[in-house]
Amino acid sequence: MTIVMIKSICMILSFLGLCINIFAQNISDSLRSSSEKINQIYIETDPTTYFFNGFSLAVRRSATFHKKLNIGLGIYKTTIPDFYIEAEESNKNKGWKAKNLGIDGFFDYYFFNPNKGLSVGLTLSLYNFTIERVGIKTNYYSFIQTLRAGYLWRPFNKFDSVYIFPWIGISTNQKISGNNVIEGETFTTPKVSIVPSLQIGFSF
Repeated sequence: MTIVMIKSICMILSFLGLCINIFAQNISDSLRSSSEKINQIYIETDPTTYFFNGFSLAVRRSATFHKKLNIGLGIYKTTIPDFYIEAEESNKNKGWKAKNLGIDGFFDYYFFNPNKGLSVGLTLSLYNFTIERVGIKTNYYSFIQTLRAGYLWRPFNKFDSVYIFPWIGISTNQKISGNNVIEGETFTTPKVSIVPSLQIGFSF
């Protein structure tokens, strides 16, 4: 084997080593990029609550136990509008006023992409209702379960951290403690209800 051949083999091996190193680096960068896209923190709010003297804030995280599973916690406060209270026949013309403050736990599964698109989920909520009638106040607690389906939409390509999350759910409501009776009248909420919502937020 001549010196020229040895040098040629060494050059080829060096070139192959460089190519392997570049390829491995690209794979590593790609995996790191995918990880950054999959594991995200969400901060969101329901803007409709601000029209009813309330607020909402939720923090969720994607890919905690499974790459398509999103979990989180939220807080929700609002004054219940009169039209909603009066929608229950037993509440009509009784002069009820009501507010609620709740804590929510979210569990959502995304079918196709861990951070956008179609999802189904379960929300478990503990709500404190403060009710008032004829100048008397009292409160009670309800446990609410909501099965929901939604679509997480990222409408801005240049600002894809911003998202809109409309969803609709079916909720069941069970009073677990406290008093919802004032002067012989009972404040009632639907046992089963359809709940639409719109969340706006950003992820990082």
